[in-house]
Amino acid sequence: MTLPIFPSNIRLVMGYDEEVDLGIDRTNMDGGIAKQRPKYSIPVVVRKAKIVAQSFSDKDEFDRWYIHVIKGSAWFTYQDPLRGGATVTVRFKNPSLSWTMVSRHLWESNVEIESIGGI
Repeated sequence: MTLPIFPSNIRLVMGYDEEVDLGIDRTNMDGGIAKQRPKYSIPVVVRKAKIVAQSFSDKDEFDRWYIHVIKGSAWFTYQDPLRGGATVTVRFKNPSLSWTMVSRHLWESNVEIESIGGI
C-alpha cells in the first residue's frame, strides 16, 4: 500500500523543536539509584512545525486532503528539509487542526508531527 504524500502546494515549515522519546522506564529502588531502561528500540520523534497555505483555495484543498485522504490520523510521507530532502513517514500527533489567517491570502496552522525513528 502506498502512503499518501503531503500536498505539494502547502509548505510544511519545520521549527527547531524536536523531541526524541525512547519511553524510558524508570524504577525507583528501595536503596541506591533508580534503574532505567528504554521501552522502545526505535525512538518516537515529535517535531513542531507550521503548515502554510498561500491562498484560501490551497487551504481548502489541504483541508479536503486532511479530512478525506488521511482522515486526520493516517501516516503520510513528506520531504524533510532538515534531513536533506529525505522522505520521512509521519502522522499528525494531534488530530485537531486550527488555522489562523495571517493576511488576506496567507493561512497558517501550528502542528506537531511524529515519526518512528527518522532521525
